[in-house]
Amino acid sequence: MNGPLIDGDRREVFQEDMEYPAIVETYTIPQAAKALGMSEQNMRRWINEDMVPAPYLGETTRGLKVYSRGEIEVLARQLAAHQQHHAYYCAQHESTRHAIFQHMQAYRVSNV
Repeated sequence: MNGPLIDGDRREVFQEDMEYPAIVETYTIPQAAKALGMSEQNMRRWINEDMVPAPYLGETTRGLKVYSRGEIEVLARQLAAHQQHHAYYCAQHESTRHAIFQHMQAYRVSNV
């Protein structure tokens, strides 16, 4: 899998470096899990265990933290690359964790 399995919802979002909110395709944590083909429980565990970055865009109406479509695409690509060599992703896979965080940060700096 190199991209999201489902489409997200268009939401108005912001983050501290933005001058104005933007409307982008986004994913809540449950939607992100579904888009990546995993359970919500597993996605939340990965976030809590710092295996994937937490969402940081704030949705303007309810204040939910959400991922952009581009962030989900980054996660999907990195997890697909990981699956070429491993059957699953766990906290001991430091090189994958590092790659995920590095690629996510690069995406966030240049796109969000």
